Amino acid sequence: AGLVGGEDDIMAFPARMMIKVVGPNEQSFIDDITKAVEGVVEVQKVGTREGSGGKYVSVSFDVMVDDEETRKRIYDKIDEDERVKFKL
Repeated sequence: AGLVGGEDDIMAFPARMMIKVVGPNEQSFIDDITKAVEGVVEVQKVGTREGSGGKYVSVSFDVMVDDEETRKRIYDKIDEDERVKFKL
């Protein structure tokens, strides 16, 4: 397994990751962000959770990432959607 990052930020690959993306509570956002992530990596599980005010939704993806390049491509693809409020 390869290691990336500095002393305090080491990640071994392949790695199972949970990615969470927050945006407007609209089905089109959920569909589009899911397609974006699935375009880069196989998604094991997708979950959604509506924010308490109902304005936003978090979409969670359980994914297996083979390397740092793939991890970066996932986040780059997510960043292409202007509706994304934040991502973890």
